[in-house]
Amino acid sequence: TLIDLITSFANDGYCIIVGRAGHIITRDIEKSLLVKLTAPLDWRIKRIMEKNNLNMRDAITFIEKTEKERQNLRKHIAGEGAKEDEFDLTINLARMDVNEAIRLISYAAQTKGMLENVKSKVEVF
Repeated sequence: TLIDLITSFANDGYCIIVGRAGHIITRDIEKSLLVKLTAPLDWRIKRIMEKNNLNMRDAITFIEKTEKERQNLRKHIAGEGAKEDEFDLTINLARMDVNEAIRLISYAAQTKGMLENVKSKVEVF
């Protein structure tokens, strides 16, 4: 069901799919931009501690649990040994703020010709 739903949204176009192995499910769609947001563990721990009001141990436990769940979903969707980390763009959020990342993603989408007809359909960023 998840694969069918994400595929349907992606084929309709003009949508942003966050997580849920969307990069694996949509990798064969020609007009797609596969973006990976990443950051070092220490940066992630600090952000999780602040966002969820957790101590360091609980933040680490939260990150480990979340990563394990993500890995299991990707393995389930992609299968054993399948390439699951092929992205068009990878952004380290520890070195770039959100607005810079948005501008970079927007530029990449424009460069790929993905935003040519968007203004009449949806507001972008």
